[in-house]
Amino acid sequence: MTISVDMSRQIIDRAWAKAEASAAALDTRLDAAQTAVSGSTSMGGATVDPITSIAAPSVLIPLEAAGPDLVIFDQYNTAIFNKMVAALSGYLTDYFPMSDATAGATEAWLQAAMAGGTGVNTGVEQQIFERERSRITAEMNRAIDDVESTWSAKRFPMPPGALAAQVLRIQ
Repeated sequence: MTISVDMSRQIIDRAWAKAEASAAALDTRLDAAQTAVSGSTSMGGATVDPITSIAAPSVLIPLEAAGPDLVIFDQYNTAIFNKMVAALSGYLTDYFPMSDATAGATEAWLQAAMAGGTGVNTGVEQQIFERERSRITAEMNRAIDDVESTWSAKRFPMPPGALAAQVLRIQ
């Protein structure tokens, strides 16, 4: 064996011995800490008595409530309901006034939209379509230019079939 192999083994052996000593010291300290906290180093299991049976409590719920509590509940329930109806009616009147003309115009617009229209003015709709088509065409031309410049950089005198396939895929 060479000197370096022997030295490596000695270094590893010393490191291993030091690690084992550190682990033993750590175990001793952990045992001391456990003893200080609980008074013993062993963890005993808790004793548990099994439950043999659980008896359900008897609860008697009448099918219909009766008595003075029901009368009071009905009075409060009716009063709360009437206040909520009045508040909603006032809110709709104040913030969403609806006349017959408004209702008729709304219904006509809904029927036209359901009949196939989008509700968008046709001129505006055409502008949106043209803008999107122009954006897609410009993106396609940019991608084709990138592919062609890549193949040109490879110094092909004529465009290879791979270039044609990539251009077709982009289109």
